[in-house]
Amino acid sequence: MHCSYHLLLYLHFPLILTLSEQHPFIITKDKPCHIISFGDSYTDTSFDPTTPPLPCVSCPLGSPSCLVGDCYTGGHNWLTALTTLSNRTLTVTHNFARSGDVVDSALVTRKSIKSRQLPQMKEVWERRSEDVLWSFFIGINDIGATFDNGKHPDDPAFLDKVYSSYFEIIEELYWDYSARTFLLLNVPDTTRTPYYLAVLNEEERRCVHTAVVGANERLGEKAREFIGSHEGVSEVFPLPYVSVTYVV
Repeated sequence: MHCSYHLLLYLHFPLILTLSEQHPFIITKDKPCHIISFGDSYTDTSFDPTTPPLPCVSCPLGSPSCLVGDCYTGGHNWLTALTTLSNRTLTVTHNFARSGDVVDSALVTRKSIKSRQLPQMKEVWERRSEDVLWSFFIGINDIGATFDNGKHPDDPAFLDKVYSSYFEIIEELYWDYSARTFLLLNVPDTTRTPYYLAVLNEEERRCVHTAVVGANERLGEKAREFIGSHEGVSEVFPLPYVSVTYVV
């Protein structure tokens, strides 16, 4: 059986994740699908890999709440809904996403996937397996925190560095953990959120918007390059940019 999911993301944006016939998730009654997730507050469920229970069949999200997590939404977020509500197969999710995090602390002075999430993952996940969906929803704070620090997130050289670092992580997972299937979500247009509409003037919103567009262009380019140069990779590329734009 293939792991497949249907997620209604941010109201009316249907997202179908169906793995290719060449690289299916093969599961049995005793073998669930696994998702390993990295991200920021849009994905954070307050999962603590040092506190039992760890994610398992009977507790698919692990601590602190097996079925919903502790999310900023006050209920389900997109990942918890994907795990426990809107899928067709038994799914267990290790979610290392943390509020405020960025891709690389060397580029933006915040905790990051590289400094915090990836080391935590390595402490609890030792398997080399192709039956894992590796999920990334990151980039919002790389842009927002850079702007808040008085710098220019739309600087092409800065964005190049962020997404080069992003795919260094992907590369490591490919070789060290046999990662072959990736869910890469792009950056939504945060300039249309109530917060940014209230605090940014038109020129500032234009700067952040340009950064979002540039980030998503680089993510798409890097993903295509990676697929073309790495054997056996499946990519799922949904567009929260579109769905968040619909909502706001």
